[in-house]
Amino acid sequence: MNPLIKIKKTFFKKKIVAFLLLFTIIQLFLLPFITNQFISNVESAPRPYVNYIFLNSNVITVNNSNSIAEAIAVVNGEIIAVGDSEMILENYETVGNTTFDMEGRTIMPGIIDGHTHLMASTVWYGQESFKSAQEIALSFGYTTINEKSFDEAEWAELQTAEANGTLRLRMNLFMIHNLAFLDGNWDTIILERFWPTNSPILDHDALIRVPGVKIYADGASGGAKGLPAMTIPYTPQMLIDWNGHDPYGELFLNQTSLNATVKAIHDKGFICGFHTMGDRAMDTVLNAIEYALGGASNDDYRHQIEHSSFLRPDQITKAKNLHTLHSIRGYWPTYWQN
Repeated sequence: MNPLIKIKKTFFKKKIVAFLLLFTIIQLFLLPFITNQFISNVESAPRPYVNYIFLNSNVITVNNSNSIAEAIAVVNGEIIAVGDSEMILENYETVGNTTFDMEGRTIMPGIIDGHTHLMASTVWYGQESFKSAQEIALSFGYTTINEKSFDEAEWAELQTAEANGTLRLRMNLFMIHNLAFLDGNWDTIILERFWPTNSPILDHDALIRVPGVKIYADGASGGAKGLPAMTIPYTPQMLIDWNGHDPYGELFLNQTSLNATVKAIHDKGFICGFHTMGDRAMDTVLNAIEYALGGASNDDYRHQIEHSSFLRPDQITKAKNLHTLHSIRGYWPTYWQN
């Protein structure tokens, strides 16, 4: 064999051996060190800070699958992550003592009250301040309230609270069209607050919105408030017991007047919310909504009827066809029910 070729082969074999030896050293000593350093760097990477973390809870998500989670992370009042406690802690951290172990307690979405006079009553009766009324609502889990009968004069304190950050509830205000009681001549008292000269306030991010108008279609508890407008008369004893005036109850707005009012409010983009108890009042309200819709579906407008105390089968059929929204609250006040 040519000596030169023999030398080259020997040199090549030595290079292979040296390469394999170097690869073995890297695999045994350097690679674990590099890998550990990479893992250490990943593990020590800062997690994003959030305002609150709630762990070990029973989180009712109310998502499409109605799943139950264990933990949440919150930033600026918004839930940004939902999962198990380990996952939340791996991805987020808090500053200070704002990570809470709920020890199995339940977390659920805030309750929406569809019909209340909580804030208005602070002005009407003066029994609670705005601050204490808000705390009452929050203590029972309410985070959104629909004030069904509000006056602009009652609005100023709420606007101030929203501006200075002390308002913690979302509020949908239904501005008052007419009063819930009659004057000394048993005539309706029309106020027409807000809606004739303004548009609805529907800003999604606003805490105070004005989506609708409250219309009292009939009476309620007797006296100046009148009685529910019925198609059958009250007995003489009922009129005595409830301080009634008209044997058929009081209809606050006749069909012609109600049609024109509802159409005007509807055309400005407001929702109409009706106090409607008697079946005679229900007839006028359903007819007025039908007139205002002009063949359109109420799904797009969401006109709604409160109390709905006395409903006939034919009215239920009509309501289903119109897609009106009903809050079924029975007779009012409820403590008079047998």
